[in-house]
Amino acid sequence: MQTSIVLYSVLVLAPVFLQEVQGRSAVLTGLVLLPQGLMMGAASAAGNVILRNGKARPRLVPISITCGMMLLAVFTLGLATVERSTSPWILSALLCGRGIAIGLTTQPLVFSLLGRLPQAQQADA
Repeated sequence: MQTSIVLYSVLVLAPVFLQEVQGRSAVLTGLVLLPQGLMMGAASAAGNVILRNGKARPRLVPISITCGMMLLAVFTLGLATVERSTSPWILSALLCGRGIAIGLTTQPLVFSLLGRLPQAQQADA
């Protein structure tokens, strides 16, 4: 549960910070957030490839989760340095790193937690 909060809370907080604290426009806020979404999508696709290949090489899944969590820690620490005067593009770069972390972590983590359940129980889990 805490991992999900850490992974996704910034998706809500970043636009609020950009618009309310930094006084940025909605258009600039969208442009700052767009790369994060693109990177998250690309990394999620990579996470799916890792899952497919993980059946043949089971070590890939825990490596992906570990790397994703390490990236999440690094880029979250980077967010701790953000101030009112921080360039929106620095914030965008930090968010891109988090997007990669989310993509590399979410799919493999869910699979590793639920993958051993029978197919009929996976939807309920």
